[in-house]
Amino acid sequence: MSRVQPRLVHVIFPATGADRPVAQLRVGLRDTSRADAASPVLAESTTGPLLVPGRGSTVDVVIEAGDVAAQAIESLGPGEVTVFAHAAAAARDDIEEGDYLSTVAVPLPPDGDIELRVTYLPVSD
Repeated sequence: MSRVQPRLVHVIFPATGADRPVAQLRVGLRDTSRADAASPVLAESTTGPLLVPGRGSTVDVVIEAGDVAAQAIESLGPGEVTVFAHAAAAARDDIEEGDYLSTVAVPLPPDGDIELRVTYLPVSD
């Protein structure tokens, strides 16, 4: 199977003890081949709104790459494409308190489903 086939990502939300609304969940693939440069998004899927139960849960998202992104992904080496997730409490791209975020680089595997754990960014008082 090619790395650019539609991929199923299991986004794993931790238990926080309280139900938390998510306005938008973005899951995507980034080109992380350049150490000192921004990591462009190659493919992305957005869904929402949803409610994350206080006990935690898993949300499945499919990522599909278009032709241009597929060519870019195929040209990069192992570990140079990573999977990311950002679940925003409000519909926006900026990261703020109250969001969930993937905090560990997860390389795109050659095939199969992907498990991606996100971390809750607590709201400070």
